[in-house]
Amino acid sequence: MRFGIMAAAVLLAGCGGGTPAEEGPAGRPEVKLAGPGAGEVAPPANLPPFAPLYPGARVTTTTLNPQDPGKGMMAMAVPNADSAAIIAFYRSKGEAAGLKADMETASGPARIMIMSEGNETAGDEGRGMQVTAAPDDEGGSIVTLVYTDGK
Repeated sequence: MRFGIMAAAVLLAGCGGGTPAEEGPAGRPEVKLAGPGAGEVAPPANLPPFAPLYPGARVTTTTLNPQDPGKGMMAMAVPNADSAAIIAFYRSKGEAAGLKADMETASGPARIMIMSEGNETAGDEGRGMQVTAAPDDEGGSIVTLVYTDGK
C-alpha cells in the first residue's frame, strides 16, 4: 500500500511549536497545529475504527485532505506510555479490523509499524495505517498516525 502523505506526516510531526490552529486555502489540505499555550487540537473527524485516538493522548497536529476524505494524519503526545505499548495497541486495533502488518521495525526505543489489507491491487484505495512512536523527554511518547480508510 502506498501512503502518499507519509512524508508530510513525518515532517509535520516535528512541528509542535507554538503555532495556533491554521487552515489551508480552499482545496488544499487542512493542517491544524498546537503547541505550548495554543491548547490541543480535536482528533480528525474521519478517524477509522482501526485508528482511534490512543487512550490518554493529546492531539497536537492533524492533517486532512478535503478532496480525499478517507485519508489523514494525526500526531499525538502520549504521557506515560512507551512506544512498544503504543504499537501493540494499534496492532490489536488493526488486526481486529482485518489489517495485516506489512512492516514493523525498531530503532532503540522508537518503533514504526505499517498495516494494510494486504491487497496489492488496492493501492491507495485500500485501508491501512502507519504508526510511528518515539520517546519524548518526559517519559511518554510522541506518536504519528497516518491512515487511509479506503473511501
